Amino acid sequence: MLTSEFPIIVPTIVLAEMKYLFDRKRITTAFDDIRKRLYDDERVTIYPLDDLVIDYLPEQLEIHDAIICATCLALQNTLGEEVRLITKDEAIIKSSLVATVW
Repeated sequence: MLTSEFPIIVPTIVLAEMKYLFDRKRITTAFDDIRKRLYDDERVTIYPLDDLVIDYLPEQLEIHDAIICATCLALQNTLGEEVRLITKDEAIIKSSLVATVW
């Protein structure tokens, strides 16, 4: 599944959020361009919202942030490796559920 020594995992909810932002003109890069770049980069794996992620959903975050954190937690516990989330989202950072970088 993971394609490089330092893979980049993108939860599908992040793609949905990027499309939402583009459709509302809150970001200028076309969503199709973003998606193509992600799919073309061999370091990137798009990770779906699956039962494993659902099992790790934290209660204290709103659903979108919870899905992102749950994806990190599911992969961390499945792979047995530390996972870092690139974010500046204050709710996620303050939750201390996952290690963050920004």
